[in-house]
Amino acid sequence: MELSSAGPGVLDALRRACSQDASVLHSAEEQLKTWETQPGFYTVLVMLFSDHNIEPNVRWLAVLYFKNGIERYWRRNAINGISEDEKGAIRLKLVSQFTEPVMQIATQQAVLIAKIARLDCPRQWPELLPTLLQAVRCEETLTQQRALLVLHHVIKALASKRLASDRIAFEELTSNVLTFILGLWDKHTNQCFVALHSHEISSTVIYMDQASLALKVLRKLTVFGLKQLKDCDVAVQFVTLVFQRIEQFIKTKDVMVALSRELQVKREKMLILLTKVLLEIQEHHTESFLEFIRPSLQLCLTYNFSQVNKELLFERLAVNIFNLMRFILRCELYRGSRSVSVSEEGGDSWKFSLRPCIENLYLTIVKEFREICTVIIVELLKQQQLVETDPNNLSDLLKKDAVYNAVGQASFDLFDDIDFDRWFQSRLIPELNNKHTNYRVLRRRVIWLIGCWVGVKFSPIDSLTRLSPVDDFEFKTEHFLPYLERSFGLLFQLLKDVQECETKMQVLHVMSFIIERMQTEIRPYAGALIQYLPMLWEESADHNMLRCAILCTLTSLVQGLGPVCTTMFDFLLPVIKLSTDVSNDPHVYLYEDGLDLWYNTIICTPTLTPQLLELYTNMSPLLELGSETLKTCLEITEAYVLLAPAEFIQKYSEVLVKDLASLRTDLKTEGLVLVYSVIELIFCVVPKEGPTMFMSMLPSIVKTFVDSQVSVIKKQYSYQNVINIYIYIYLI
Repeated sequence: MELSSAGPGVLDALRRACSQDASVLHSAEEQLKTWETQPGFYTVLVMLFSDHNIEPNVRWLAVLYFKNGIERYWRRNAINGISEDEKGAIRLKLVSQFTEPVMQIATQQAVLIAKIARLDCPRQWPELLPTLLQAVRCEETLTQQRALLVLHHVIKALASKRLASDRIAFEELTSNVLTFILGLWDKHTNQCFVALHSHEISSTVIYMDQASLALKVLRKLTVFGLKQLKDCDVAVQFVTLVFQRIEQFIKTKDVMVALSRELQVKREKMLILLTKVLLEIQEHHTESFLEFIRPSLQLCLTYNFSQVNKELLFERLAVNIFNLMRFILRCELYRGSRSVSVSEEGGDSWKFSLRPCIENLYLTIVKEFREICTVIIVELLKQQQLVETDPNNLSDLLKKDAVYNAVGQASFDLFDDIDFDRWFQSRLIPELNNKHTNYRVLRRRVIWLIGCWVGVKFSPIDSLTRLSPVDDFEFKTEHFLPYLERSFGLLFQLLKDVQECETKMQVLHVMSFIIERMQTEIRPYAGALIQYLPMLWEESADHNMLRCAILCTLTSLVQGLGPVCTTMFDFLLPVIKLSTDVSNDPHVYLYEDGLDLWYNTIICTPTLTPQLLELYTNMSPLLELGSETLKTCLEITEAYVLLAPAEFIQKYSEVLVKDLASLRTDLKTEGLVLVYSVIELIFCVVPKEGPTMFMSMLPSIVKTFVDSQVSVIKKQYSYQNVINIYIYIYLI
């Protein structure tokens, strides 16, 4: 591709690709796709998105095409990869100026530079960091801000590398730049407060943005770039400053709210970022955080436990500060004696939501100070039993609800101090039978409370123990079968009646658990739910967490229905397609559950349908996402190979070889074993076509086998995979 003549053609194609006319858009996309493997194409894209005279939407599209191309064609062994000479020219152009006026484009440029840096820095791109640091020192505001943005994304990318040599290089980088970045952050933060004091809104916004970027860089450097934070005086100074800055920004609430809504939002983001720095240092440098226990507890006491100061906080900040205290209380390293702490936590919700955070903190306090806390809790419960609670007195009802909540949360610590059998008979049953409207809060709490105590302390002869919970370890299907139809029917009715997404999610969770336990026994009762789920899916378009719950329920249904699940394909396959399509924003929330549903669907399906075969087009981008779902993706691939080898290989052989070859360059040994297993399976199922398909990969597989890491690979069983592959070829 000649650069002088290709530029206008590529620019025209990009403009047409921004068209609202579907036919024009499609032809432009096809044209751009044919150029993806042409030498010089990505150089042209860099020239175009760097030209500020071109329309922003066209430059935005050029950046996206370039960013996607990095993942496919930048690696050295990529098929139709970008040449080393072209890469060098591109790297030089990318850091030649930092004056991009459009923030969205500047962010995408920073991300793509970081992607290249993760692959090439420092070996092939040693001048990147010196160039960035020089630009950051520039006094011109836009240049410094854009350079800081790029530096943030580059440092973030380099911090994510895990090889020993990369870790050493990052630690060396940290030692070289930490002092400078700390000074920069402190300077911009001070300028921010000066501008705020003078009520200069625009200047305050600029300095806060620059301080925020510098703080993000410092966060990665201190968390991942130091072996021992306590041994680095600059890092200790930084953490000390963080506590000071938190208090300063907390106290600016009234001024910022009065000046600008934008400043209020930026203040909240800054405070969240500052507290996240402390939380991550707690997690990764636990021993070094010892000297910061006192200021952490003082911060919590001053703001979270103060009626005067709590008005200065917002929920996410309060949660983060409480979590500082929680970590200190639970950390084994901070105790003189080791003890076991057991608590039931709902995932990581305590990190982000106030109620789970407080409940978790409460449990931690009960565990640590059991003798003191049990006396207080039992006394509070006795006070509640002395008088009947007036249904019209909402304050008393909520007080009793809070006490019952405390007793339920700490059930495993109170079983010796509370006679639950007697309490159940004398108080809880009458409260359950009270049908007053205001008592619904207490009825719900009593049901929850029984659930907490039924596994802790119930009389063996009590009839309730015969109705074991569905998630009981010794649950037997035949015992629950007489109650299945009514239980499932009532749950389904409740699912339709409730309006809150969170409640629907809870009901779906219980129904999924029943389906999972009852398996094929659920088939006669699942019809109504199958009819209702499509409507619920459409209604939940803006509620991704509810859609996750629906995906989990569908997975349980598919497992229970087995081969009969094909009757759901009209709904099932579009749901899988949407949830695993990485071009749709919701995939971030849905794709893991979507992959589980996809896997269970393919293994339960007796025959491959054209629609199910077409669904595999979603797989290539999913394989690029990383190692978290790699195993499931490859298991789905193996299931396709086993279900319909001829059709699958005919349609996807080229794509599959390309994907597996690309995967091999980034994977550790455990991942290589999974890839080799897929290749081995294909050789078994299609012994004639298989070796031909993967012939181009075989030399590199052997090289991996005989290189200096062979002893490690043998331990992880890929030795056997490689030998098997070659035996198949030899026999054929």
